[in-house]
Formats: sequence, structure tokens, C-alpha cells
Amino acid sequence: MNDSLSIIVPTAGRASLEQTLRSYAHQLGPNDEVIVVGDTTDGPLPQSAAIVAGFDARFRYVDGHSTYHSWGHAEINQGLKLARGAWLLGNDDDDIATPDALASIRAAIADLDHPLPLLFQFVTPWRQTLWARRELVEGGLGGHCLVQPNRAGKVALMTPRYSGDFDWIAAAAAHYGGEVVWVERVVAWTRPTAAELARLIPEGVPA
Repeated sequence: MNDSLSIIVPTAGRASLEQTLRSYAHQLGPNDEVIVVGDTTDGPLPQSAAIVAGFDARFRYVDGHSTYHSWGHAEINQGLKLARGAWLLGNDDDDIATPDALASIRAAIADLDHPLPLLFQFVTPWRQTLWARRELVEGGLGGHCLVQPNRAGKVALMTPRYSGDFDWIAAAAAHYGGEVVWVERVVAWTRPTAAELARLIPEGVPA
């Protein structure tokens, strides 16, 4: 099964974007891509474009088209429509991938008999791990959890509301008759401390 990945990163121009991208850079396969979409509702983000340009050709930056703030949801949707990978996931510009995040995702894909949405875990800013229970309930999941197949007519999108990332997960599940695969592996940390960041991106890891 094709396991190429498209990672969509909405950004409001935060300095943490570089660390987010660096956490993925050493894990990418030759057919993977990272699409950074700028939330430009308050104007262009040349600093974000410059950060992305510091990485290799698998990284690309595009300006967002949204005229309203939606917590990056509109930018995620724009990136999803540009994605070329066989599998789609999203991460914010203040989240750091675990060192084995993409390996864990590929291993889960390899275990599938046919494409299905995968739900991984992530660590919140309050050091709560979501998900804790295998339930599709609002508040118990976040958009960081979802890895969905990139199949025509079955790509779920986010809604504009604050909990639009839950709507994204629910829509992805609905495309497959409610069937999802729960994978008990943490693939991202939100706003890690300096000590946590040192473990997540060891010194010397190349961009």
C-alpha cells in the first residue's frame, strides 16, 4: 500500500514553525511533502515563507486564501486540496512530531488490509494525552490524531467552528461507515518545554 504522506501545517507566523518543520525533516521519505499554509488574514507572512525556504524541496509554502480566522482550519482545508500524498495529516505551528511519528504512521498503514482513517494520540499543552478512550466524542480527540486516506470523494475537511477538528475526524469516519483504526502511539506534542523539546529533537538532528 502506498504510504506517502502529506503533512499540512497552518501557520500564523509563529517562530515555533521552524522547530515544527525540523521535527519532521529527518523523518520524511522521498515521496512525502509538508505543505505550510499561512493564515494571512492580517497580511502576508514573509517570515514564514523564508523559514520554509530553508528546508528542502519536499517543503512548500502557500499563502492562505481565507478572509476570516478559524484556528487554522481554513488553511488545513486549503492544504488538503493541494496534497499529493496517499495519506493526509495536519499539525499546528506550535506542535512537535515525536522522533518516530512517521515510522509509527507507516507501520500502522502497513497493517491495514484496506485504507481506513487512523487515530493516533498527542500530548496537549496541559500534558493530557488525547485520546484517553476509544470514543468518537467531542473534547476527547483533536485534529492531531487523524491520518486519513487521500481518496477521491472521501477526503474530510474541517469546519469553521472551534471544534471543527472534531468535525473533521467525525467526517473522515463517516466516509468509511464509522470504521476507524485506533493506534495507541503519541505522534505529536503541543508546545513542549525546553527539556521536552531536547528529547523530541535531539541536538544535531539535521533539517
